[in-house]
Amino acid sequence: MTSTNGRPWNSNPETLATIRAYSNPSLIADRVLPYAPPIRKREFTWNRYPTETLYTMPEDGGRVGRRSAPRRVEFLQEPATGATEDYGLSASIPQEDIDAASADGESDPVLEYSYALWELVKNLREIRVAQTVFNPSTYATNHVETPTGSDLWSDPASDPLGQFLDARSRMLFKPTKAVFGGPAWLAFSTHPKIVKAVNGNSGDAGMATEEQAKRLLRVSEIAIGEAMVNTAKPRQPASMVDVWGASLLLIHQPISSAINPKSPTPAYGCTVQTGDRFAMQRPDPDASMRGGVEVRVGETVKELVQAPELGFLLHEVV
Repeated sequence: MTSTNGRPWNSNPETLATIRAYSNPSLIADRVLPYAPPIRKREFTWNRYPTETLYTMPEDGGRVGRRSAPRRVEFLQEPATGATEDYGLSASIPQEDIDAASADGESDPVLEYSYALWELVKNLREIRVAQTVFNPSTYATNHVETPTGSDLWSDPASDPLGQFLDARSRMLFKPTKAVFGGPAWLAFSTHPKIVKAVNGNSGDAGMATEEQAKRLLRVSEIAIGEAMVNTAKPRQPASMVDVWGASLLLIHQPISSAINPKSPTPAYGCTVQTGDRFAMQRPDPDASMRGGVEVRVGETVKELVQAPELGFLLHEVV
């Protein structure tokens, strides 16, 4: 078996088109740190926003006299550097499996394996983003609150809405998005005080919907992390845990502006991507007695929290 172009790896356009269109609604990393337009190199510069840039308003309220020019505003930005990293996986397919699928008129094993690998790559991204944005050390101490005792949402006497309003009042740029871990959302949406607030009943039974929660919290989007990961070692019984855990993150992410790490418009964060996603294959003489095909998929990215001041973490609320 030889490569069709003499190179070790051949691009797979069909698979690439599939992973470009990939969408799994249970994964929310792309909504929390959305992709910026691709760049050509690994190294990149981005703008860190000092607090005074985020919160200081121009003098005179922007008023312009009849014979004067508008006040010139300087966006104070601290340039920072970063670099994207490769994240990918590969698998080998025995040639006999490929031949059998072809003879039976079944779907293409190369495409199926590539799609399964891409699902794993995106799950790994989900873990990276969750571990970054739900990490208290990402934020200043006055932008993190960890409830304890009767303040935990598992206690009917707690006040999730009051905790949210307190966090919101401490954010000068008000949140546009609420990111819930699965257990946090379950505790919030079924909490008797929340059910009572959205339904106007006793709160003894029921569950708030996402639309009701958006109106209650005054955010334009709610993202609920429901992904699970197996923490057991290979060939051991599965031990499934929530990727996102039991926290709530409030972030200010401009809705109308394009996501760009060098934009003068402050934004919570983004994902920088070098080039396109990739899907490739090459002959694998060691896949079995008859050889086979090795497939590889991945991307080159850097998840970036650009302005942690635009986030507030209610950590481990359950």
